[in-house]
Amino acid sequence: MKSFIISLLITTLFSAPLAAEGTPDGATPANEGVCDALQGGTPSLYGLCVAFCEAQDTFDEETPVTQETVDEYLASSKQSQRIYDKYNDRKEATDPTMPCIVIQQDECPCWTQDNLDGAVTANAKFFDTQFQTAIVEDRKTTFRVFTSYLGTKACRATYISDGGFIRYSSTITLEEAAVCKAALIDKASELSL
Repeated sequence: MKSFIISLLITTLFSAPLAAEGTPDGATPANEGVCDALQGGTPSLYGLCVAFCEAQDTFDEETPVTQETVDEYLASSKQSQRIYDKYNDRKEATDPTMPCIVIQQDECPCWTQDNLDGAVTANAKFFDTQFQTAIVEDRKTTFRVFTSYLGTKACRATYISDGGFIRYSSTITLEEAAVCKAALIDKASELSL
């Protein structure tokens, strides 16, 4: 009995570091819990999601990527490609795409590039702080992306266009906020603000 307990202790001590590693980089997955919403849904999606997003720790749902980046990664890893394909084969129309892959949006949902180009001149002021990125032309023309007091991302656009005075305000996703912020930074750079 004594030798059994000693063997058990030795086994536990030597296997604990191996179990703690968990991911290829040895760190706790950035995506831990990203698949939780799939539990109890379409059979096997949760397990495939965990295998792809958490165990491999490749993509971070807070960092949008291009479709090209996803395609290159899948082409370089046959195992990942198989898991990704199985997930897509088994998911139903109401199931989400692979939760840890967020494809970068191309255009800000709050305004178009034409809106920015038509309303902002070199007289504008540009602000980029931790909580807000904005271009302010005058009191009637502003384009803002900010973190609300609730901690959510939001945008607000106020400008005059061909159709008259426009005011738009909306809560947006992190991905959309990144696209809107990039549009403002690009416009400010273009005008040397």
